[in-house]
Amino acid sequence: MKIGYFGEKGAYSNIAAERLAEGEYVPYKFIRSIFDGINKGEIDLGVVPIENSIEGAVSETYDNLYRDNLFIVKEYYLRISHCLIGFPDSEIDDIRYVHSHPQALAQCSDFIFSHNFIPVSEYDTAGSVEIVKGLKDKARAAIASELAASIYGMHIIQREIENNKITIPDFSYYPNLPKSQMVKPKQAWCSQHQTHQVPFTGFFPFSISIQ
Repeated sequence: MKIGYFGEKGAYSNIAAERLAEGEYVPYKFIRSIFDGINKGEIDLGVVPIENSIEGAVSETYDNLYRDNLFIVKEYYLRISHCLIGFPDSEIDDIRYVHSHPQALAQCSDFIFSHNFIPVSEYDTAGSVEIVKGLKDKARAAIASELAASIYGMHIIQREIENNKITIPDFSYYPNLPKSQMVKPKQAWCSQHQTHQVPFTGFFPFSISIQ
């Protein structure tokens, strides 16, 4: 089974995908590409963000869900802990620019503002670590997961830099099942929240989709 996820290896979608289903994990740089991959039969499942408790719904995911008539069959909540990641010899006073996905930058806005850092938007959190590593500039750091730092051989300068210490993503997935066994996205969303009694505050949903 091939499972597509948004971002590079070490991204939060990657972590959620590994906890949701077993198989071969395939990274995609764009949410739209995951839906296209499902429609073309390149992958069996897709993991994408569906909502952010700070920034709101991820409209691109919802647009693609309804455009392609896919169905959510499972959701997963993952505790998010952002790290400031730089070079092994970097210290926080060396940093001037921080790279990450816009959602992660927003989730760490208090930390960024307090240190007078200049935010730089990238397509993905884990991808930003790889980008910073390639720039070879001690004045630059990335905001991503602890796993991403380990994968790319970078140094964690500071942990838990997010504004909300209980930011949790929700992941859902869409397997290749008969549509009679599935429910529409909004119904699945409501059902999961009722079953697990999970509050919206501090939660960042993700989803997996299939035909």
